[in-house]
Amino acid sequence: MPVGHYYSFIGTANELFSEFATGTNEKELTKIILSRFLLNEEVARKESLQFIETLVSYQLLEEVELIEPNNIVEGGEKRHFEKPKIEKFDDMQELLMLDPVHEVDNEKGWPFKKSS
Repeated sequence: MPVGHYYSFIGTANELFSEFATGTNEKELTKIILSRFLLNEEVARKESLQFIETLVSYQLLEEVELIEPNNIVEGGEKRHFEKPKIEKFDDMQELLMLDPVHEVDNEKGWPFKKSS
């Protein structure tokens, strides 16, 4: 169910979030972090779990059954790890939740909510 929040991915968040589109799970995300960034396994696992927990808490990710395992592509030269951060904005919630077909003022158009 849409909630009308806007999210901004900072640091490695966008790069790591895109891995879930290919079926990545927590163990694979840890391996991806290890292959791309200068971290030890314990820290990579911790960062992976924290990132997943944040995504789940924001309802941006949910667990599904994986049909085919993901093929992890090595990340080339390892680089400094920037902690993935997600900013959540709800100041535009009312506007984002407007129904552009049904909740439009005939005079003002969209994105103006009809007067009740």
